[in-house]
Amino acid sequence: MPHFLRRFVACLTVLLATAAVAQQPVKHSLSITVVVTAKGDELFGSWDRPSGKPFSAVPVGVANRGQFLSAVVLFKGCTPDSAGNCNVEMDITAYDPQRRTYGEMPKVELWQAKPAPQLGSTQLSRNFMGIVIEPNDPSGTYRVAVVARDLNSGTKALSETSFTVK
Repeated sequence: MPHFLRRFVACLTVLLATAAVAQQPVKHSLSITVVVTAKGDELFGSWDRPSGKPFSAVPVGVANRGQFLSAVVLFKGCTPDSAGNCNVEMDITAYDPQRRTYGEMPKVELWQAKPAPQLGSTQLSRNFMGIVIEPNDPSGTYRVAVVARDLNSGTKALSETSFTVK
């Protein structure tokens, strides 16, 4: 086989393999992370008015009574529908140290009828849970659990975190 023909066949093989990979559907895998932070205002301000400076959702380890806490959910990988929009709902539940329900928000919007974030990008959910530990509430470890359901793909994602009150 002539040299130029071998190159042509090799290039054609690479092009066909590249085309086959490009035609494979993009896999979306919903993942979530719940963070309880005492700096919710700072987080929401940075998210709503980006300055180009990095920021993070700083988790609270030990919470003070009477302090406003925000249980926020970060997510990525929701499956877009034919219009390119995600349809994800979530249940947020807080538990006290005796494992009793302290607060719950069932079937609230995580990200619905909104364009899917860029593949691999993390997005802040539309809803969050506000938590205030009152003076007579028990001391100990409080848990916050989130179950998210991607209604377009039928998949679920779970995340849980905890903080302590003395």
